[in-house]
Amino acid sequence: MEQLGKKVDIIAPGVDISSAYYLSDNKYIELSGTSMATPFVTAAAANILSKNPDAKPQEIKEFLQINGRDINAPEHFYGKPALYLGNIRNFEMYQKPEAPTYSLEEGEYKEGTKLKINKTSGSDIYYQIYDYDKSDNEYKLTSKTKYTGEITLDRSCVIVAVASFKGFLDSDIAQSKYYVKYASDEGRFTIDENGTITAYSGNTSNLVIPEKINGITVRAIGESVFSQLDRNNPRGIVNTDEKSNFLRTVTLPDTCTDIDYYAFFGCKYMTDVFGGNIKNVGICGFSHCEALSNIDISNASVIKSSGLSATNIKAIESETITTIEAAGLEGCKSLEYIYLPNAKSIGYGAFGGSSVKSIELNNVNEVADMAFYYCENLQNIKFGNCLKHIGESAFRSCPNLSDVYFNGTKKEWESIEIGSSNECLKNATIHYLISEPEIFSFDGTSVTLIDSDGKTTSVPFTDYINKNNPSLDVNDDGIVNAKDYAYLIRNYS
Repeated sequence: MEQLGKKVDIIAPGVDISSAYYLSDNKYIELSGTSMATPFVTAAAANILSKNPDAKPQEIKEFLQINGRDINAPEHFYGKPALYLGNIRNFEMYQKPEAPTYSLEEGEYKEGTKLKINKTSGSDIYYQIYDYDKSDNEYKLTSKTKYTGEITLDRSCVIVAVASFKGFLDSDIAQSKYYVKYASDEGRFTIDENGTITAYSGNTSNLVIPEKINGITVRAIGESVFSQLDRNNPRGIVNTDEKSNFLRTVTLPDTCTDIDYYAFFGCKYMTDVFGGNIKNVGICGFSHCEALSNIDISNASVIKSSGLSATNIKAIESETITTIEAAGLEGCKSLEYIYLPNAKSIGYGAFGGSSVKSIELNNVNEVADMAFYYCENLQNIKFGNCLKHIGESAFRSCPNLSDVYFNGTKKEWESIEIGSSNECLKNATIHYLISEPEIFSFDGTSVTLIDSDGKTTSVPFTDYINKNNPSLDVNDDGIVNAKDYAYLIRNYS
């Protein structure tokens, strides 16, 4: 059975209360019950409103609770506190405390840096620490820790804090982001003369790779340096032991542009790759980094086969990527948005099985077989008029694909070679972003066309026949089929 006290916000006098009574004009009667307690609370609320006319019901309740007192009533039955006006001098409500401030501005700090949360007078501070996120998310305190002293920054994080007055009246939330840069251990790296790291012998979970090792500038992370592939297992199972699969974050120097074959394969607990200037992601470079959600590939040009497959990336946005090879981002279950305005080629199974909802591919020439198979959340896609070929089953099992936006004419769309098993694509609504010009008139030698804006253009008859209307015939010697000529004369002259 639920304890009754949990339903009580405040206790007020309600036993043997003298009251006027409807059966008498000149006598009082003693009554008990909530009908007797309610007027006391109502009167107190009225006094508060007289001083604070804009106060909200919740604020009034909190004000009365803050100023109440414990009368040792059984809490499980009566609840607490009890209404007590002796603490209230003039019914002026408390002002909400100011939000706390931080001793350090947002930014990058060394591991072990001390942080203070500055306290508002008369209030307590409660805080919560979240994993670092470079987005502009607004955080709430879902669980509170009372602030008692300095916080040591031992990981990149977002700290959220609130000033609370007597546990009832909270300030606005203050949040601040701190990226913790860990000291690198240069001696544990091996590097070749070309600047490619070929080995690492440490086990630092938050790894910072220096710009230079043994005086050589770091250019690339080499083959399988951090790979967690179990090469002794014929199925290549990923090492799942958290202690030996140690990476959590990696900071690359700005000089590092290439991620080689299997470089970080299977680092399943790694969440962030900071810095760097990644140009190329090699075969299986970050494949099966299941927790990886933060990586900057905005300057990349090529994502090779399975380069970022089975990661936790939420969006792919890059104006420099030209090629996504086979299975490049296959199986990315958090991927929702793809914006690759200058990509030319989307490889076999490139995004298959991902959760993408919206895609922009403005300059792609070819979409290979199975490129978006089983993208069951896909709703819309935009193509440019460079598109020439869509492969077999490219959009197989995309049941929610409803809109295709094509930056060209209907005739150009119909000229695209679309492979079989693309019923989901063929059943979608095609939106043509360029209207085909219509014939306005024909004078026997020139055809005048009019576009959707009412603009007219005159072209020689033979040019129109050859370029604009291939359904009309022109013989090899340039002589127009008499039947088609007669059609134009009859309808447009």
